Amino acid sequence: MHRRLLGAGIPILENIQNLDQATGPVVQLMALPVKISGVEAAPARAVIFDGWPF
Repeated sequence: MHRRLLGAGIPILENIQNLDQATGPVVQLMALPVKISGVEAAPARAVIFDGWPF
């Protein structure tokens, strides 16, 4: 599945936790990856902006 998604240009986020704590009807998720050269994956800081407007 990873190869199909990435081959289609769809990024993958795994192990995202505490999404149940978002309370707004609209939330925005940002994934801020660590820039590491020569690797196929890297850790990212996931941030949710909860509520409207942002």
